[in-house]
Amino acid sequence: WILPCCGCTAEPASSSEHTAETAGTTTVTTAVTVTEQTTLTSEMPETDESDPDEQETENTGLFQGGIGDERNAATPLPEFFAYRFQPDSFSARLAGGNYQTIPYDLSEAFQHTIDTDYYLADYDSDGDYDLYLPIKYEENKVSRYAVFCWDSVSEKFQTEPVIVDAVA
Repeated sequence: WILPCCGCTAEPASSSEHTAETAGTTTVTTAVTVTEQTTLTSEMPETDESDPDEQETENTGLFQGGIGDERNAATPLPEFFAYRFQPDSFSARLAGGNYQTIPYDLSEAFQHTIDTDYYLADYDSDGDYDLYLPIKYEENKVSRYAVFCWDSVSEKFQTEPVIVDAVA
């Protein structure tokens, strides 16, 4: 199952007129079939649970999801989180208003349309939605995703993603 993070109608990335520069509040989601799963073996730093809005940064990042949506603030499920993307990390506003920030290189996605190319789907068939972030593009189409799997026990995303190729 693929769930748009914002509840909007899905729109193919090729027909989207939005860019990372102009669509800071656009919430269109693209569904992509994924194959050829491989595991990333690099070590990832510990996550930061502080509020990213309180951290000084030159790039304010792109926000997606229901920021400040208190109706679902206590729901520990990724489909209700607010997401913030920056060139060097992403943050998720978890249940209860806590934040999880995971350092990861999203700089190539910022040159394209990360705000319309990320999506949630159940990668590991555990019944929970996992976060697919675009990390590589070929001919302005996503060719590779970093999948951050949701851990329902810790109620956080795993910090080491699985790298998967997108099917054209």
